[in-house]
Amino acid sequence: MELIYQNETFYVLLEEKLDHQEYWQLKERLFRIFEEYGIDRVVIKNNRALFHNRQYLSQMKQDYMRKYTKDFIIE
Repeated sequence: MELIYQNETFYVLLEEKLDHQEYWQLKERLFRIFEEYGIDRVVIKNNRALFHNRQYLSQMKQDYMRKYTKDFIIE
């Protein structure tokens, strides 16, 4: 995983397959960063071969949208 902040957008480049524990660790880490730095736009780039991650990332997007009113994009 690679984290990049560029042009007021926070990018998460996800190359590995997530399991339940890794998902929760990632979510806690990202949400802590979002709160600390006031991130307004998040783009998660999921390796297209990792369809398994889509369920976890969709859940993360729902949780994010409940808590914040900012952009959260999954590519």
